[in-house]
Order: sequence, then structure tokens, then C-alpha cells
Amino acid sequence: VRRYVLRCDACKTVCRQLDKRFCPACGNATMARLTYSIDPSGVMRYHFKKGRRVSTRGMRYSLHKPKGGRRGDILLAEDQLMMGWWGQQAKKKSTATSMFGEHVTESLGVKVQNQNALRIGYGRQNPNAAKGRERRGKKHKRRDKAPGHL
Repeated sequence: VRRYVLRCDACKTVCRQLDKRFCPACGNATMARLTYSIDPSGVMRYHFKKGRRVSTRGMRYSLHKPKGGRRGDILLAEDQLMMGWWGQQAKKKSTATSMFGEHVTESLGVKVQNQNALRIGYGRQNPNAAKGRERRGKKHKRRDKAPGHL
């Protein structure tokens, strides 16, 4: 049996709740899963991967000024999950069902749930990149040649 905890890459705080997306101590979205075991004396021993590098994804480009509106622009902190559009998305009920039936999965101790689709930050995208197709000048009509002509 593998046992996991979450450890913050920024402040090194260990959290046993695996559903956390943000660190309870510093508030950053830098939680990483870490395996642990309990030795015969009852002390938790953490197993770190050799040469593991902390992801610096999303650190290259500066973020734009947040825009208003109904839908949340970008999720950066846990406080945003408590209000507005983010709060509604976080409270949505899971509609996932098991193909074996709920009574079978519950008896096996398996919990069926949807993956939380809330994206934190921009991920791999460049926030300064233009969205959509770039158009320069007038849009031209496509000319199709007749099938027999060269």
C-alpha cells in the first residue's frame, strides 16, 4: 500500500489532506505529492525522489492586469475559491458514476469522482500571446479551378 502526503515546494510544509490545491501555510499553489512510510518505531519517513527538480512552469511571463466580469479571469489564490464564479465551480456536485454500480465501488472502498477542472494560473500558456487567428489585411475569397482545366 502506498501512502501519500502533499508537501509545499515553497515553504516545505507537509499537509495530509490530498485534496488541497494550495498550501495551508503560505497560500501558494506549489503542492507536490510525496510518498511516506512508517518505520517500526512509529516515525513517518518521507521518500524523496533523487534529483527531483521543482517546476518553474509559469514563471517566465508576467501576468496581465485582471479583468472584471462574471467569469473569473485567473485563479491565483485560495481566497478566490470562496467567492463569485470560482466559488460556484468549486461547489458543483460530481456527476461521475461507476460502470459497476455505486454499491460495488463503495464496498471496495473506491470513491468515484470527477477530476476538479479548475485550472490554477495559466499553465503552459503565454498570457501575452494573442488569442485566435491573426488577420492582416482583407480576407480573400478562395478560388477553385474547374476540374478539367490546368
